[in-house]
Formats: sequence, structure tokens, C-alpha cells
Amino acid sequence: MKKIIRLTMILICITSSFAFTQSDRTINFDGINYQIVTSERDFVNAFLYQRPAAIIYRINDYMQIGREIMSEAERLNIDVTQVYDPTTLVRADNMQLIPRIEIIRFIMPEFTIIGPDSGNPITSNFDVYMFNKVRPVSNIPRHQSADNLLVYFRYLARQWWPTLNAQQQNNRVCDSCSIGISYGEGYIYGYIAGNVIRTWRLWCDNCMNERIQSYREHGHEENGFFDSEDVRRANDYAAGR
Repeated sequence: MKKIIRLTMILICITSSFAFTQSDRTINFDGINYQIVTSERDFVNAFLYQRPAAIIYRINDYMQIGREIMSEAERLNIDVTQVYDPTTLVRADNMQLIPRIEIIRFIMPEFTIIGPDSGNPITSNFDVYMFNKVRPVSNIPRHQSADNLLVYFRYLARQWWPTLNAQQQNNRVCDSCSIGISYGEGYIYGYIAGNVIRTWRLWCDNCMNERIQSYREHGHEENGFFDSEDVRRANDYAAGR
């Protein structure tokens, strides 16, 4: 009850002190339209009201923006990890998700990262989008997240099929069991960056349902298929539909 009262008072204070900046500019990411904001306060405020919001800034301002978002969250007694994922950044020029390894290299240049997935150094000062979390993953029951995963990956498949050229628009096979999948069917395990489908696997109904059942029973930490980022994307998509 105290938490409810405190949150209510926070929202009243926010509403009375400033109005949420309304903007006609939106950006689509993972099938959700995010309203573009320019201040860290509006970014956190949007999270409180479960409004999808994206803040745009220059990549060289990454650390400063992160500190200001953290400061605003602390001022409102909010766990900043519930507000946004600092490693989910999208280039504004081509709407491509920046690999996490590149961000790590950028903020910790003193560390040596080797291997085939070591990423490319960020050398220019380009614009990026950072997105808030529409709803905290921890507040959503696992069975609901499982349902959201099914809906989200089906949505990705239906968006993915029409992007293929005429020669590719025929029946495919499941990347797991090789059973035939008709055009427009199946599930795409991947994500959307802007209007571009980033696909890892095309799965049939049986293979996807098997993985979803494993997630229902064991969660993302033990099922071996979906990680917390997959669950976040699916829940954010479901909340923003």
C-alpha cells in the first residue's frame, strides 16, 4: 500500500512540475512505435506511464546521457535497470542494432577483446537511438511471457516472408527439423531493427512449441533457447501493440 501511495505521489509531482513532451516524431523498433524525446526526464517519465519512448543523441555522449538517466531514476527511487537497457542502441542513419561487443569496446577501450565476434571499433560520432522498457520483464509472469514469445516470433515471420525476392518466396524448411514450412507460416527467431528483419532461424510450429514449453518449465536461464533479451523484446512488443 505504501508503494502505491509513493508511486501516486511521484506521478502527481511529475505531472504538476512538467508536461510530458509530445512529439510528432516516432521511430519503429521491434514492431513498436516509440515517441522520440530529447530529455532524460521525459525518457524516464515515459517509462512510468508505460509509453514507448526513444531518446536520440550522439554516440560520444553515451556516458553522459546514461549518468543523467540514472540520476533521474534515482531521484524518483526507480531501479534504473527496469527503465532501459544501456546496450540496446540503434544507429539512426541505417537503423541497425549496434552489437553489444562494439559498445563494450567503446566504453572500455582499455580492455582487449579478441575472437571472431570481437566487433568493430566505433570511430565516428554518429546519432543513436536508445529505447525505454515499456514494462519491466520481472513484473510479467513466465506463462504470459511464453505466450508473448509465440506472438512476437509469429509476427516476425509474417513480416519477414514478404521481404524475400520472387525467387525466394517459396516454401522453406525448418532450420531445426527440416520439415517443410509453407509461405507465410512458421516462426522467425530474430528481431526487428527499424524496418529490417534480423533473422537467425525459421522454425516450424512443433519446434517452436517445444522451445516455448521448455521456457515455461525452466525459464530463460535454463532452457537453452531464449535469453532475457528475447523475453524483453516479446513483452515490450505485446505491451506496445
